[in-house]
Amino acid sequence: MARHKGKAALALAWALCGALAWAQQPGTDAGSTVETVATPAAVKYLNGGAGDEERSALMAQWPQFPLLIVFSASGGAYAVADGVRVANAQGTTVLEVAQAGPLLMVNLPPGEYRVQARVGDAVQERRLQLGSQPQRLDWRL
Repeated sequence: MARHKGKAALALAWALCGALAWAQQPGTDAGSTVETVATPAAVKYLNGGAGDEERSALMAQWPQFPLLIVFSASGGAYAVADGVRVANAQGTTVLEVAQAGPLLMVNLPPGEYRVQARVGDAVQERRLQLGSQPQRLDWRL
């Protein structure tokens, strides 16, 4: 009986280590605000960049993501949107992110997309066409 409990505890520990390794972005510490997520629809994204070091680490990964959105305020300072929604040409939501930015990198296949950013009650929208080369979208909130 004790041997069975030991195996179960070991399996649980391995599962937790795997989950933590998946959730933590390589090159960042546990206190980082970088968020790496693969959504159920298999849309992988990176979100964060609050500090200079974190932004540099994220920017090094930009070539792996077809879309980079950089959010800023009207004065030019980096900003965070309350929420971002990305829909494909058919209007199907493929990604929703709460507290997005100041850098949001999204791995989307080539195609047409509609991106909405919400700050308070205001919603801004951009339409874009992604091709085979990474695209940067500078967005003033």
